[in-house]
Amino acid sequence: MEGEIVSHVEGGYAVDVDGLRAFLPSSQVGLRPVSDPEALIGQRFSFRVIRFHRGRVNVVLSRRPILEAERTELLGQIRTGAVVEGLVRGHTDNGVLFDVSGTDGFMHISDATWARESDPKKVAEVGQKFRLKVLGVDKKRSRLKLGLRQIEDDPWAKADEKYPPGTEVSGIVVSKTDYGCFVEFEPGLEGFIFASGELTTDEARTRLRKTDVGDELQATVVEVNLVARRITLRLL
Repeated sequence: MEGEIVSHVEGGYAVDVDGLRAFLPSSQVGLRPVSDPEALIGQRFSFRVIRFHRGRVNVVLSRRPILEAERTELLGQIRTGAVVEGLVRGHTDNGVLFDVSGTDGFMHISDATWARESDPKKVAEVGQKFRLKVLGVDKKRSRLKLGLRQIEDDPWAKADEKYPPGTEVSGIVVSKTDYGCFVEFEPGLEGFIFASGELTTDEARTRLRKTDVGDELQATVVEVNLVARRITLRLL
């Protein structure tokens, strides 16, 4: 039956069902705890009657069976590769938690962006909505594995056409090694500047020793290897 949540009471909510006052326990409101109880007041929902006592006119309602049935139906219909809309509801140390039409979804940080990023909170804020690709369906855990970068074009697909040898680029140093440093000049595209060898002058070697992660460098593209997904740069 349908009813309107009219007030927040001890242990749950009062619901008006065509003039009949019913009780909705907090544990039966949804599939997960409600963050803002007052936000439900005034909203209409479908409910299942889980207890009814005629003599005392005591009616107890629940939304959980309806939501669980909807979730089971969604998990049975959705397929890997489908595109869905998800609402960010939280973060973990290595990913983002989504609500997809009442179903839990998880996106690992490696599937969030082509760029190098380790902080899930920097790629998605709570309350944001995204179009996401379904990477897997875990029916046992009732959870979807999601990806955001899979919606976008792979920056490596045409990197050799966009950055032929001789192209000048400007980027940020994202990591350093004893052999040189990686410079990201487009989200998802990094080039390596060697600190020694025929591509490096004495002046460049000195500059690279003083360079730190986060510094900006200008360089020239020497080679783009799509198979190895590797770009070689020479410091300007």
